[in-house]
Amino acid sequence: MRRLLAGVAGILAGVLPVAACPACWPAYATVLSSLGISIVGFGTGHLVTVSVLLSFAIGALAFDAYRNRWIIPLIFGIMGAIAVLVTNLSPTPAFVSYGGSALLLAAAILNAVRNHRR
Repeated sequence: MRRLLAGVAGILAGVLPVAACPACWPAYATVLSSLGISIVGFGTGHLVTVSVLLSFAIGALAFDAYRNRWIIPLIFGIMGAIAVLVTNLSPTPAFVSYGGSALLLAAAILNAVRNHRR
């Protein structure tokens, strides 16, 4: 369950600026202040936050890929994370971020189903 939540956190961090841009700064401020991080001077912090949360998601998928000897969710997760990061780094259409988030969600669901069967 914790690994599924790690994937969901990465998905939400990547989609939030595209899906609800007016709400993204208060949402990030709330999450970061609950962790004890100030949002003052948070210009490049958005990319750092997205990268850290996506790395947690990919790390959880990599751990399960190693443990289960099944790499397909990890491949989906890496492709989705790359799409989300590209969207945050360059002016690409929103559907790229949505597609990347869908790939991350598919990876998390495939991983959870595989773990539940074992």
